Amino acid sequence: METGIDPKVDIAFKRVFAGKECLAITPNLLNAVLNLSGKQRIVSIRILNPFSHKESVEDRQIILDVKARDESGREFLIEMQMVGHQYFPERLLYYLAKNYSQQLVEGEKWKLLRPVIVICFINDVLCPQTTGYHGLYEMLDLTTKVRFSDHWQLHVFELPKFHKSAAELTTDIERWTYFLQHGAELDPAALPAALQIPEVRLATEVLQKMSHDTLERHQYEARQRFLRDQATNIADAEETGIEKGIEIGRVSEAREWVVEIGALRLGPPPANIRARLEAINTRSQLKALRDRALDCSTWDSLFDGNQE
Repeated sequence: METGIDPKVDIAFKRVFAGKECLAITPNLLNAVLNLSGKQRIVSIRILNPFSHKESVEDRQIILDVKARDESGREFLIEMQMVGHQYFPERLLYYLAKNYSQQLVEGEKWKLLRPVIVICFINDVLCPQTTGYHGLYEMLDLTTKVRFSDHWQLHVFELPKFHKSAAELTTDIERWTYFLQHGAELDPAALPAALQIPEVRLATEVLQKMSHDTLERHQYEARQRFLRDQATNIADAEETGIEKGIEIGRVSEAREWVVEIGALRLGPPPANIRARLEAINTRSQLKALRDRALDCSTWDSLFDGNQE
């Protein structure tokens, strides 16, 4: 039976990768993201408090989906986001820098600092200029490609760019990406052959447990409704902004017609006339000024009888 739970919804994502079963699931995800094998593989993790420490009342609070530390002390900030925005990269960098800086208290030595790795799955396209779904960002010299430090690393997975079918999956990171895309459609008792590894099977069982648990199902559906309403509000705001932008563009175009027509007879408008034109934001008024510019004798006379 299909789980019916979308692991991209943050409450489900946290339940899988930070819930009570996560110690048997999340290390495999981290090894898949970092492409670790053999003795380098992460064996165990500790889930940390996802709330960052606020150094002042005005400081911005960070709440992560999953925050973990491995046996070597590396910290992992794992996020699932449905939608990106203009300043999304800056947001991820802020998360990274904030958590890195809070590793030390005053007087402690720099050598105690450990790497911080951000892993973000996003159900949106952030970089339309690329086709790969996995972006790895580090501190490198652009000329020599020499790494400045291995303490900062960002992995961004743009889910809409991943198009493999279950039969085409060959690596663990492909399995996890597919799981995030199709988790709601998966049946733990009848997983495709490529997904039949213990960690993915357990993650799918966690989703099914959520589906069968009345309280967890209610919390999931409430969160899903909230995210759906939020997405609708954003879309409506964007549409309104586009319409307003079109209107502003038309007003700006009408204003330039007044300037160009008047300039043919009167020369470029002085600064005070430009300022008066900029204060007019309706096309009907600007259209009237455009018509008057055809026969006015001075720039000042352009406004005779016009209601600004």
